[in-house]
Amino acid sequence: MTTEERSALAALVDGVALSPDDARDFWKRFSDYMGEHRGDFAGFAKLSGYVRVAPEYRNGKAVLVAYTKEPQAASSKSRKKNRKR
Repeated sequence: MTTEERSALAALVDGVALSPDDARDFWKRFSDYMGEHRGDFAGFAKLSGYVRVAPEYRNGKAVLVAYTKEPQAASSKSRKKNRKR
């Protein structure tokens, strides 16, 4: 089993997956910052050069999701399509 298969951590920047080593490093920096600045996602994002950073849980992995520019909102058509009646 490779390190990549064993890792329960992942990271995406603008939708692109980081390598396992880069993801671990990103998570370490995030965790260290959050240890001193509990809940300050915006502060970590700004310090790291991103506009938004947030942890998510996807497919059994903790995923740190970061954006270098504000993500586009879903169009009104797709929001209406997904709305429950």
